[in-house]
Amino acid sequence: MPWLVIGDFNVVLTCEEKKGGRAPLRISMQEFRDCLESCNLVQAPKSGIQFSWCSNKVVGVRGTSDHGALLGGVVNISRPNNIPFKYQPVWTTHPDFIKVIQYSWVEVCNGNPTFIFISKLKRLKNILKKWNWEVFGDLRIKIKTTKENVLAAALESDADPENIELLNKLVIAIGENDLASQQYNELMRAKSRIQWVKECGANTAFFLSTMRIRKAYNNISELEDTEGNLVTGQDQISYILVSHYQKKFEKKNVAFDDELFDVIPKVLTDEDNVFLDAIPSQDEIKNAVLGMNADSAPRPDGFPGSLYKFAWEIIGMELVEVIQYCWSNRIITDRIGVVIGRMVSEKQGAFIKGRNIHEKIVLASELVNELDFKRRGGNVGLKINIT
Repeated sequence: MPWLVIGDFNVVLTCEEKKGGRAPLRISMQEFRDCLESCNLVQAPKSGIQFSWCSNKVVGVRGTSDHGALLGGVVNISRPNNIPFKYQPVWTTHPDFIKVIQYSWVEVCNGNPTFIFISKLKRLKNILKKWNWEVFGDLRIKIKTTKENVLAAALESDADPENIELLNKLVIAIGENDLASQQYNELMRAKSRIQWVKECGANTAFFLSTMRIRKAYNNISELEDTEGNLVTGQDQISYILVSHYQKKFEKKNVAFDDELFDVIPKVLTDEDNVFLDAIPSQDEIKNAVLGMNADSAPRPDGFPGSLYKFAWEIIGMELVEVIQYCWSNRIITDRIGVVIGRMVSEKQGAFIKGRNIHEKIVLASELVNELDFKRRGGNVGLKINIT
C-alpha cells in the first residue's frame, strides 16, 4: 500500500530549497536523505509557491501565519495503452538468448534492405516479449520463491547433515537465488539509467529509489490546454501533445535566397566532398556500431546499441546492408571530424574534439585580472553573446 508523508520536517534535501539566512547543514541534509532511503520514500512533485515558510520580514506575505498551507494528494495515472518495448541487458545472462535471436533472424523476408531489417526487428520484438515472460517472469516473485526454496532446503539439510543429496539441493537453491538476485539488480540498474556505478556490490534498493524518482518526475499527470482548462485524462493529454507538435512542425513555405551561398567561403575541396559522400565500408560501419555506448538510451524501436554488439555475428551483415542503403549519421559525423578543424575557426574552443573550453575560461580570467593595469589607450572588456 503506498504512503504519503506530508508535514514540517524542519530540514531540507538540497540547498535550493532554502533562500537567505544561514546555509543549511550538510550533515542534516544527509541524515534526511538517509532517512528517506531507509523508509523507501521519494520526494513527490510539487506545484505552487516554492517556499512553505518565511520569517515574515516582509509585511503581509503570509498573513497571520508564517507557514504556507500544504495540500497533498494522489493522482491516479492510468496504465498506457501502448506500453513501449524495452530491451533489457539482463537477457544476455541467459545462455539461450543468442539462440532466440538466431531462431528469429533466419526467417526469410522479402523487400529492400531497410524493410527486411525493420521487419525482422519487429518479429524479434514479439518473440522476446513472450520469451522474457516465460523465462524470467516477475523477478520479484522469483526472488521470493527462491528464498523460500533456500530456507526449505536448509532445514532439510540441517535435519540430516550427512545426506549429500540434500546438501547438493541446498547448493542448487542458493545458486538459483543468487542468479535471480543478480538479474533483478541488473534490471533495476538498467531502468534507473545510472551510468557511474561500475563494479561493486548489489545496489538494488538505490537503483529502485532512483527509478521511482525519475518516473515520478517524468510522469505527466495534468496539462493545460490552449483555452486554459486543466486536463487530467491520459487520452486528452496525448491529444494535446500530438496537436501541439503537429502544428509546430507542419510544413511552411520558406523564402530562401540562393545568393547567400556566394558569401560563404569555400573551405573544403572537391576531394573532401568525395570523401564525405562516399558509401561507408563494412569496417567503418562495424567500428561505428561497436563504438556506441552499450548503455545509452534505446531507439524508438526499444533496441539499444548493446543488442547490435551482442548479436553482431548474426545481424551484422544485414545491418551493414541497411546502412549502405540508407547512409548513416554516425559515420558522417566521424568523417566530418577529420575536416572540422578547417571548417570551424580556431577561436571556437568548445564542442570540438581536441579543444577545451577551459582554455578560453582561463584566458578570460587573466584578461579580467589585468583590466586594472594601466596601459596606453586604456582597457575595456566586452562580453558578446551571438545566437
